[in-house]
Amino acid sequence: DIVSWNLYLGWYTPFMWLNNIWVDYFHKRYPNRCLGYSEYGCECMPNLHSSHPRRGDQSEEYQCKYNEYMLNFFDKRPFMWATHLWNMFDFAADARNQGGEPGMNHKGLVTFDRQTKKDSFYVYKAWWSKDPFVYIAGRRYVERTESKTTVKVYSNLPEITLYVNGEKFETQKGNRVFTFRVPIKGDVKFEAVSGEYRDEINIKKVSIANPAYKLAKKIANGGNWT
Repeated sequence: DIVSWNLYLGWYTPFMWLNNIWVDYFHKRYPNRCLGYSEYGCECMPNLHSSHPRRGDQSEEYQCKYNEYMLNFFDKRPFMWATHLWNMFDFAADARNQGGEPGMNHKGLVTFDRQTKKDSFYVYKAWWSKDPFVYIAGRRYVERTESKTTVKVYSNLPEITLYVNGEKFETQKGNRVFTFRVPIKGDVKFEAVSGEYRDEINIKKVSIANPAYKLAKKIANGGNWT
């Protein structure tokens, strides 16, 4: 009568767009069958970062990229009866060795100790919450080597103004995800404002990449049970 799949296309397998092919084909083949996702998700360690996030790097930025894609994907397919993110919190999984912390599954939006909301938590807040808010992603990605960086703001408000070191940089109208490309030099303070709601972070331009932002040991292909 109904079916729901555990699919991690874009994490254990390459290419997030495979979700489109899979679901659209299934729906065309079985148009009257209730179709859902019983699991989808992507691992992330909030201490790992990249300006060019890639599948398997465990970075906070790739988890955001993945979940933004999936939520847009679901929005365009209202025929899906249910979708279930895996998972709200990081959890113990003895056989795993991921992200430099063995024995854990890091697909949560919040760390195992419930102390740190990863940036992806605010992706879902932008989609699902009616409480107005503004949140700048990348606050743990402090040291950046690029001369022009991406500043991503999540919000359920319709307009965001970004200030750089106290000066207005740009105002954008949009929906949930606001992306700014900003030249940086030295110490930089970003402030995102929408009416009475605001958020701020501090970063700095450096010449040498911080090795702590990268996995010491690469796990191939997202590394399932290895």
